[in-house]
Amino acid sequence: MVLLNDKDSCHIQIASVLPPDIAYFETKNIYPIKMPFKLIKSKIFFDGLVNNKNVLLQFDLGAGTSVINRKSSEKIGLEFSSHKMISNTHGLNKERTSVDNQVKISGLQWNNIELTEVGNMDDFEDVIIGNGFFRDKIIGIDYDKKEFMIYENLPPEAKAYKKMPVYYVQNRPMFNVEIVHNNKKYSSWFLFDTGRDGSMLIGNDFTGLENNWEELQPLTVVNGRKIIRLDAYIGGVEFKDIVTNASDPSVPNAKASLFGNQILKHFNVILDNKKGALYLKPNLLTNEPYFNYESYLRQISNK
Repeated sequence: MVLLNDKDSCHIQIASVLPPDIAYFETKNIYPIKMPFKLIKSKIFFDGLVNNKNVLLQFDLGAGTSVINRKSSEKIGLEFSSHKMISNTHGLNKERTSVDNQVKISGLQWNNIELTEVGNMDDFEDVIIGNGFFRDKIIGIDYDKKEFMIYENLPPEAKAYKKMPVYYVQNRPMFNVEIVHNNKKYSSWFLFDTGRDGSMLIGNDFTGLENNWEELQPLTVVNGRKIIRLDAYIGGVEFKDIVTNASDPSVPNAKASLFGNQILKHFNVILDNKKGALYLKPNLLTNEPYFNYESYLRQISNK
């Protein structure tokens, strides 16, 4: 039973599930392992194999499970034997799941991988994998060299990075960021979402706290979401005039607040999954644009 304001009560059932199993890889490569990647828009992609068929895999730290594009299932020849509930931009849906698949990337091999079919991916994308593939490792993303690194131990160069704590939701890292809106500072946890080709989103986990929703002053309101302007401070770097949307806490929404890769790609990254620490260092993409107030003004002037 939950009691609200010492007088309103209701019965509530709380249910949870175990996070997905960690996927362990086999390799003959010597550490540190280097894997080249492509940056398409703001997303990270590997060339790889699924069941020995060529695929383009997106690496998404915001992905809680491994998924395959519905349009790619047939060319790979997947067999589906179960279903899984998936929450994404298409809502919450029961989707077909293929088990016991093999994934290979740059000399690394994962076996017994589940792939759930989804319909919200770009046509050129085949598969999305997340941090569950590296949850027992230390990984690095070097946008300057277009290299993804896997370490056995924290590399010495981490000393030159800004260290931040993280915690995990379904193997997805959450990190703490200070934002400033309407001259007020807020400190909150955000999903480190490399699979989001955008700047950021503010979910109910932020707007539902204290008076946060009431204090957000919108530029406009679209479908019940406030479009707001704010500054963010990440790894010692200020991002001015970000324009993003915030969810009404009275509307059910399980999506976490997040920063997307329009912002995150400004940093080279080391994620120590063993000790729960994130290391960030500004890179050569420092001047890459993100959706800000100027972008917003141009957008509304074209309508």
